[in-house]
Amino acid sequence: MCLGLYRCRRLTVKQVGFNPAAFALTDDDEIRALRPEPNSMDVPDLDVVWDSLMMEENGMILPDTRPGAEGHAGKTGLLRPPFVEQRFYKSLRSQLADLACQRIITLT
Repeated sequence: MCLGLYRCRRLTVKQVGFNPAAFALTDDDEIRALRPEPNSMDVPDLDVVWDSLMMEENGMILPDTRPGAEGHAGKTGLLRPPFVEQRFYKSLRSQLADLACQRIITLT
């Protein structure tokens, strides 16, 4: 599962209020299965990756071992090459927002 912050186009700040402790829980396989509508073979598949948090210590870059500094999940494949129409990537971003809106979690 990937924890991600998304701006849900169906929910406005007026409807739910601004809450910095809100996040969306999305499934990695669902993200990887997304394709633009209409589909284009010029658009690579999305992927979910884990980026470990790093820190500099004595001039070396090392994994951050402080409590709570595990890192974060990110998505790859959303950078649009100049030769691909923008509408394909708008479709992917819209689908990501729709996925996120299905599972919004707020910390209280």
